[in-house]
Amino acid sequence: MSANGKSNGEGLRKAVGLRIVQARLRRGWSQASLARRLEVSRERLGGWERGSSAPSLEVLARLSDVLEVTCEELVRGKVPVPQIPPANRSEAARYLNAFLQTIRPWLQPPKKEEK
Repeated sequence: MSANGKSNGEGLRKAVGLRIVQARLRRGWSQASLARRLEVSRERLGGWERGSSAPSLEVLARLSDVLEVTCEELVRGKVPVPQIPPANRSEAARYLNAFLQTIRPWLQPPKKEEK
């Protein structure tokens, strides 16, 4: 049991359920729509979303594919940070430098007028 009286499993189920709901809503899908895509009942999906039950690993993998999120995002809430391939880093640095040169005048404090 954790300090709030819930088992760690229950807390994890509820967290996963919330993340499923968030990912589903980002796609603009209803429960029924996602359930159809997963080929499960809406009631079963609702149980996962409420945290009263948990999807199997196989279903979690399907959820990940259908919702276009990683399993780690669903289970642990960690969103992967996109990496710039090494071959593109110098090009990205050039673009960033050009952008910074363009906005530099707006970033500097205004000059004080002399009396």
